[in-house]
Amino acid sequence: MKQNTFSEFILTIGYKLLHFFESSAEKLGVPFLIGGFVGALVNRMRKRMTWKRFLASIFLAMFVGWVVGISLSSLLDLPTPFVYAICSMAGAFSEDILDETEKLLSNVSELVKNYINNKIN
Repeated sequence: MKQNTFSEFILTIGYKLLHFFESSAEKLGVPFLIGGFVGALVNRMRKRMTWKRFLASIFLAMFVGWVVGISLSSLLDLPTPFVYAICSMAGAFSEDILDETEKLLSNVSELVKNYINNKIN
């Protein structure tokens, strides 16, 4: 009898922990991160890239998917499956966003370098 009580106790604790993690993940937007990750995988299948570029693309896709998911779900109150699909699409186009971000950063670094060289000389 005592073993059944202990087993029930363990199952109850496990259920409560699972529910806690599930609700916390949903509040933090983890499904949106996963949607962005799926988009990055789709982008990897479409384009050839190095592993370094792929890892950068994954992080950017997850961030873009998270931002898009939070925005669509809270501002527009769209259905959840639709929001997940949009997050995946945003993740798939994150490679283009990464390219534009790299161009912007290289241009800004050139401007800062030229400004510092002009001030020194």
